[in-house]
Amino acid sequence: MDYFNVSSSDSIVIYGAAHLGKEALYRLKKQGIKVTNFLDKRAEDLVEVEGIEVIHPDSYHGDKDHTVVILAVSNPMSVANRLYQLGFRKLIYKVIQQGTLPSDVRRMNTVFYLLMRGGGIKSIDNIPYYDLDMDTRFINSALVHEDESEKIVYIPLDLIFVKSENRHIFTYSKFLKYIRAFSLQQENSFTIIDNYSKNHNIEAFNGWEYELTAEERRSYTQATLNEFNLRIEFGMDYFEKNPIRVTFENKKFYIEDEYLFRVMFFLSKEVLHIPARMSNQDYEAWINRPFLNKVIDYAKKHDLFTSYSMLEHPYMYNFPTARDIGGNSRFVKIGNFIDETKLDIKGKKIVDIGAYFGVMSRFFARLGAQVTSVEMNPDEYGFEVLLNEILNFDDIKMFCGIIQDLKTDEQFDIAILMNVLHWHLKTGVAAEIVQAVNRITTKYLLWESGDEPEIEKKLIIDNSQFKHYTKICTTVGTGKIRELGFWSKIY
Repeated sequence: MDYFNVSSSDSIVIYGAAHLGKEALYRLKKQGIKVTNFLDKRAEDLVEVEGIEVIHPDSYHGDKDHTVVILAVSNPMSVANRLYQLGFRKLIYKVIQQGTLPSDVRRMNTVFYLLMRGGGIKSIDNIPYYDLDMDTRFINSALVHEDESEKIVYIPLDLIFVKSENRHIFTYSKFLKYIRAFSLQQENSFTIIDNYSKNHNIEAFNGWEYELTAEERRSYTQATLNEFNLRIEFGMDYFEKNPIRVTFENKKFYIEDEYLFRVMFFLSKEVLHIPARMSNQDYEAWINRPFLNKVIDYAKKHDLFTSYSMLEHPYMYNFPTARDIGGNSRFVKIGNFIDETKLDIKGKKIVDIGAYFGVMSRFFARLGAQVTSVEMNPDEYGFEVLLNEILNFDDIKMFCGIIQDLKTDEQFDIAILMNVLHWHLKTGVAAEIVQAVNRITTKYLLWESGDEPEIEKKLIIDNSQFKHYTKICTTVGTGKIRELGFWSKIY
C-alpha cells in the first residue's frame, strides 16, 4: 500500500454538493482550507453551490495526481470506485459499517474525522492512496466465531420465524407493545402491561412449567428486561457469548419458543442484526457460495450503490442502505399490521410493483405468498434476479418492464406499490399505473407515498375501486415525509 501527504500544490475538491458537502465546505473554510470545486453528477443542474463551481466528475480537467477529493456522501465506496476509474487516487472519506475494518480503511476513517474536526489538512500524513482492494461493501461482517461444527453469526431480524407456529417475529405485535410499554414507549403503557400480563402466558416461551399470576408475570418481565438492558449497555459481548440458536430452513431462520422473549427485546431496542448459533451446514446454505462472486461482480459493474432496505445476505450487510436500517422498520410496521388485522398472507397471490432489489418481494414470499415481482430498470432487475438466486428464491416470478405492459390474465389478491406513484405525478403515467393495478388486483393494495400523500390518495380513489383506506403509519425516507397505508376493495 502506498501513502500520500497533502502538499501546497494539491487542489482540494469535495465530491457531493448536497447537505453533507456543504457541511464539509463550512468545516474546511473554518480551518482556512480553500476548496476549488465541487464534483457532482448533477453539475448541469446545480452549476454553483455556495459560490463554488460544480463540475461533473467526467468533465474535471485538473491535474488528478495533485487533486485531493473529500467524499461528502453517504455511499463513499461506490463513489470512490467510480473516481478511481476516472484516475483520482487521493481520496479521503469515512466508512460506517458492521465488522472490523481493514487497517487502511481504519486509517482513512481517522484522517476524515481529523479533517472534519479541525485537525488541519497539512497536519495529516500517511494517507493511503485509494485502490479497489479498499472497497469494503462486500466483506462478510456477520461472522463472530467458528469451530469445526458451528458458527456464531449476526443474522437479520427480518429472517427470523418462531418454529412452533411458523410465524414471523414481526407479527407478534401485542408482545412487542408489551415489552415497549415497560420503557413507557407506548401510549397507554400501563393499560397495555396490565392487559397483556393477565391474558398471555409469556413464561411458556421460556419453557416454564409453572404459570405465573399477572403480578408475577409483570415482575418476571421487568426483571428479565432489567438484565438485558444492563447487558446491552456494555455492547453485544454477552449476547455473542450466549447467542440464541437457529436453524436455516426454506430461506428463513427458525427459533424455538424459548428464544422469542430475547428476540423481541432486541426488536424493541431497534437492533437490526443479532448474534445466533447455527450449524456449519446451515451457514453454508445461507452463504450459497456458488453465486457469491457473480452477485458482487454485477453490483460493482453496474454501479449499484444504494438499496432502499437492508439486504439479507452477510456479504451485503455493508451495501449502502437508504431506509429500514433499524428494528422499527417498515417491515415491522407491516408485520404488526398483518397481525392486528388478522390478514392472511399464506398462499395469497401478490404482485410487487417497482420491486427494485426485491427485498419486499422476498419478505412476503417468506410469509408464504406467491409473489410476482415487477421492476422497470434493467440493472436493478438484474441485481434482483441474482439476489433471488443466492437467497434461494427460485419461486418468485419476475418481470422486467412497466406494470402496464405485464401480459397476464392472472389476478392478484394484493398489489404492493411502494414509492412508485410520486415519480410519475407530473408525467400523467401515475393514473395509468393505478388503473393497471386496479385491473389485475382483486382485493388489497399496500401503498407508500412520496411527500404528497393526499394527491396520491385522490389519484387512487379516482382511478380504481380501492375505496376503503387504513393508514398504517407515517414514514420517513430519502428526505421525504411519507405515508404507509392499506387499501381495500372489500368493506
